[in-house]
Amino acid sequence: MLPPEDDLEERQRAWDAMHVLFLDTDVDAFYLDDAAKKCAETRYSVEELEVIFWREVYPTMRSNLWDVAGEWTPLDIEGLSKAILKQHKFGRQLWFRELHSYPTECWNKLRDKVVRFRDAH
Repeated sequence: MLPPEDDLEERQRAWDAMHVLFLDTDVDAFYLDDAAKKCAETRYSVEELEVIFWREVYPTMRSNLWDVAGEWTPLDIEGLSKAILKQHKFGRQLWFRELHSYPTECWNKLRDKVVRFRDAH
């Protein structure tokens, strides 16, 4: 998989889909289904989507999970892209993801739905 800077257009599709899971709102079936459908439509494998989730979207959006007055509206793609390109951890080992139950739960649900969407088509 290419680094995000070298694959920006396709990467933005995945980032835009995934970042809503970190907004200060309930991640209900609508958000999850929409994110999974958009991720399933990218060319990335499930393993690559996991890398994007944990090494690109999570480092940028994680603080919103703990902010008392976190952002609850989706970010514009330009601002999101700029933030991710500044903070991503592409190419680095992430050992801590199992320590964070909420994003782990979101990733597991997203992964399962992506697989179902792809199997259905």
